[in-house]
Amino acid sequence: MIKKLAPSILGLFFFLFPIPTEKAVTIPLALLAETFRNSFQAFIPSLLLTLIGLSFFLTLFFSLKKTTHVLLSRLFVVTPGWLLLRTLGTLFYLFVFFEFGPPEFRSETTGGLVALELLPVLLSVFLFASFFLSLLLDFGLLEFFGTLMTPLMRPMFRLPGRSSLDALSSWLGDGSVGILMTQKQFEAGHYTAREACVIATNFSAVSLSFSLVVISQVQLAHLFIPFYLVICLTGIVQAILVPMLPPLRNKEDTAKLRANEKDLEETSSLWSQAYKKWDQRASQVSWRRDFWQAGFIMMAEMMMTLLPIVMAIGTLSLVVVEHTHLFDWLSLPFIPLLELLAIPEARQVAPMVVVGFADMFVPALLAQNLESEQARFFVATLSITQLIYLSEVGAILLSGRLPLKFWEIFVIFLWRTLIALPIVAVASHLIF
Repeated sequence: MIKKLAPSILGLFFFLFPIPTEKAVTIPLALLAETFRNSFQAFIPSLLLTLIGLSFFLTLFFSLKKTTHVLLSRLFVVTPGWLLLRTLGTLFYLFVFFEFGPPEFRSETTGGLVALELLPVLLSVFLFASFFLSLLLDFGLLEFFGTLMTPLMRPMFRLPGRSSLDALSSWLGDGSVGILMTQKQFEAGHYTAREACVIATNFSAVSLSFSLVVISQVQLAHLFIPFYLVICLTGIVQAILVPMLPPLRNKEDTAKLRANEKDLEETSSLWSQAYKKWDQRASQVSWRRDFWQAGFIMMAEMMMTLLPIVMAIGTLSLVVVEHTHLFDWLSLPFIPLLELLAIPEARQVAPMVVVGFADMFVPALLAQNLESEQARFFVATLSITQLIYLSEVGAILLSGRLPLKFWEIFVIFLWRTLIALPIVAVASHLIF
């Protein structure tokens, strides 16, 4: 029994056990990632260069010379469009690493921000999450939680109970971890296409610690509790309403497997059924074989496929923000809406409403120059509830195997924004 329980307990510890630090509350996984990042800070840029360069050359080789090897084909045989993105990601990283090329692509607000700030965080998170995710996914914990949470998640969100664990790992750890969990569950047949897309775009929120960074950036850290309560309330409303709208409502919803929701017995308690399903799953896996094999495969997928794509899409998005007026034009329809909601400095706030699609932290950087505390609170809260941003979450969604297209991600972002606007506006008026 102890041998069966150990992996699940370790998984809960690494992903969900709260640890207070000087800066904020975090989890062991995030703490390990931060320690790795701080300890090998000088070495990480060279490691990233090696991984991104290797990804490019192997992708180019195997895309031209097809392979029958399942894993190599999955990692490196891509369409011309994805090959172009991996090429651009490699090129942009070379610009930053060797300090050459157009300054627009390597400045500290574009490619430099992605290469030197975002990618080291993703690398350190991926390194540990690759192995520890297996503890949550493969040793019965999801079967246990799935059975217990089904009576809540199904009626409220039309989702399997196991999706609650995805959400918890995102809120306490990192949104990218939640998306990776969702992708793995979808590939294993535990989620339908609709369920996986709904969870990835509505439940994979940024962590508690990052939320604290955002509210601190706009000099309102003393309002963190009402700030986070508004985020939670808005997120619940969005998670109920957005899946009812296109494109999510049009996604395929035919389940291949819903093992956790089949044959729930009325004669036995939910706890006993949850334990039974956990025990059945834990008996089927091998700690030595499944843990290490799944960990190495997942690490290869994260390092080889996600890093260059995030570099490419993140840099291009930030270049558009910094060197074009696209987001200024897109923000024009929001000016009368913000004025109707009586948001102070509405014309200055409007571009910050849409620029979050490029990167979640950019609105907070821009908002720190606003005079009104209410306007700063509004922008910071809205940026967190929007959830989807191309520099990380959007890039991971597009590079994964979920059936989501770029335009669909943008439409979901707009729906989330439109739903959040009145809620956050009312909350800001009540607080200020």
